[in-house]
Amino acid sequence: MGEAADLVIYGMKGSPFVRKVQVLLAEKGVDFEVKGVNIFPAPEWFAEINPAKRIPVLRDRSVGAEGVAGTIPDSSAICAYLERKHPEPALYPKDAFAYGRALWLEEYVDIAVAAQFVNLRLAGGSVDAACWPKLAAYALRIHARPSFAACIEDENRLFPPGDYEL
Repeated sequence: MGEAADLVIYGMKGSPFVRKVQVLLAEKGVDFEVKGVNIFPAPEWFAEINPAKRIPVLRDRSVGAEGVAGTIPDSSAICAYLERKHPEPALYPKDAFAYGRALWLEEYVDIAVAAQFVNLRLAGGSVDAACWPKLAAYALRIHARPSFAACIEDENRLFPPGDYEL
């Protein structure tokens, strides 16, 4: 059996914010593991590494293996860190201003939005293609990417999706 991955995502499968980090790591081809944590209520060790008690939290074991050392909470902060740690393939612009704008936009578009649409699907909802044909096509395209498809397949085993069409 090989060594454990340096990167650990603490969270719950099914969370769009955990999914966002998983997809980014998959797009970059970086090994990671997900360790489930129930935050209702959050265990003491988790509250220590993220006083906000929200998921996900990333642990980079190459920085620290215990306590707060090596941990970053918040999916957007995690994605920004991972972009710097694993710059290729670049998922954010290299230009400083464009990078700053992308960090702001990242809260609302691309991987973040597509991650939310998976939850809509799991709940049995769908994007009305008659009203929003471009949005429905976008959701189908991005969910077909290997990074999303693998994540969705894994989650479908835990949370069988409702009867839906996108």
